[in-house]
Amino acid sequence: MAEDVPQNPTTSPASDSDSDNEAQQKAELQTLETKLSSNPSNYDAHVQYIKLLRKMGELEKLRQAKEAMSELFLLAPYMWQEWAKDEASLTTR
Repeated sequence: MAEDVPQNPTTSPASDSDSDNEAQQKAELQTLETKLSSNPSNYDAHVQYIKLLRKMGELEKLRQAKEAMSELFLLAPYMWQEWAKDEASLTTR
């Protein structure tokens, strides 16, 4: 016996998972922002925050996050390389 499940023709399963993923990323972003505001010297939270901002394409926030981290910590060479790539992508926009 088939259940009557209303179908939304404008929403595909792929877009549902995209919006779920976006909501999950925003929640994770909020969690990391809270962690960093309560403990700015949390190195791992800075790294996770930067990775998530890059993944989300939040380039202006990414720049601010890197500047904040670089004021507290020495950045590894790969971080400087990533920063240069991110800045290059900002200038091509």
